[in-house]
Amino acid sequence: MAVQGTPRFLLTFDFDQTIVNEDSDDSIVHALCQRLPESLRATYREGFYNEYMQRVFKYLGEQGVRPRDLRAVYEAIPLSPGMGDLLQFVAKQGACLEVIIISDANTFGVESKLRAAGHLGLFRRILSNPVGDGANDFCPMGLLASSDVAFPRRGYPMHRLIQEAQKAEPSSFPATAVPWETAHDVLLHLQQVLNAC
Repeated sequence: MAVQGTPRFLLTFDFDQTIVNEDSDDSIVHALCQRLPESLRATYREGFYNEYMQRVFKYLGEQGVRPRDLRAVYEAIPLSPGMGDLLQFVAKQGACLEVIIISDANTFGVESKLRAAGHLGLFRRILSNPVGDGANDFCPMGLLASSDVAFPRRGYPMHRLIQEAQKAEPSSFPATAVPWETAHDVLLHLQQVLNAC
């Protein structure tokens, strides 16, 4: 039995193309410089994305881009469809839920967007690790138990990897997968689970 006030569920969100409907790094580049110089783009190497983005931000700074300019772009990135409703619902659940973000998006951008949208206080922690909305999420999601639920975004790499794993060997991904197109899909599932508590 859970101790009074102890969260019963842990909700973990990604940021890019999950909480927001775009890749925040791409949004910054498109909004503040349109196109990066070829000499800079040529420095990208597979597996070294964070180092590449450090060079991009250094270049932007050299072009006169300031933190307030970055903040304005992050604040303008739209939430994914239904995400505002989902986050409002989650906030009303109080001590029943602990909510965190694990994302490769930079913390400054995540906090800027969530603060502007009025949802920053909902998240207990923001962990910036090499985990995005793609194949690198599959390894930690593969550790989920049969009593856990994974919410892959329909049609994105994680969703396809789960489908392939379940087709090849059903027991290789024991968690229940609930694909979503809008955050309302996640909201409906959470409402059903929490109403049964």
